[in-house]
Amino acid sequence: METIKNPVYIDVLIPLMVIIFIIGVGVVLLYQHFQKNLFIHKLKQETLKANYHNDLLRSNIKAEEEERKRIAQDLHDEMGAVLSIMRMNLVLLEHKASRLMCHLPRDLKMCASLPRMPLPVCAISVTGSCPRNWRPSAWLKPWKP
Repeated sequence: METIKNPVYIDVLIPLMVIIFIIGVGVVLLYQHFQKNLFIHKLKQETLKANYHNDLLRSNIKAEEEERKRIAQDLHDEMGAVLSIMRMNLVLLEHKASRLMCHLPRDLKMCASLPRMPLPVCAISVTGSCPRNWRPSAWLKPWKP
C-alpha cells in the first residue's frame, strides 16, 4: 500500500512544480519587460533633456548673433555720424583755407570742436557710452529657472 501513496505525491508534486516554474518564468519575463520599459523611459527623458539643452544653446547663440549685429549697427550709426561731422568740418576748413589763409588758426579750432566737446573726444565718448546701451533686454529681466 505504500507504493500507492508515493505515486499520489508524485502526481501532485510534479504539476505543482510545473505551476511554480511557470509562475517563476512569468515573474522573470515581467521583470525584464519592466526593466526594458524603464530603460526606454529613461532614454526618452535623456533625449528630451539633450534636445532642451541643444535648443537652449541654439537660442543663446542666436541671441548673441543678433546682439552682435545690433552692436555693429549702433557702432556704425554713432561713429558714422561723428566722423561725418568731422569730415564736413574738414572740407569746410579746406574750402575756407583756400580762400582766406589768414583765418586758418581760428577755423582749425572751430573744426576740431562741437558746441562743448572736441570731435575726437566726442567720438571716444560715443564708443564708451554705446556698450551701456548694448545690453539686451533679456539680460535686464530676472532669471527664472
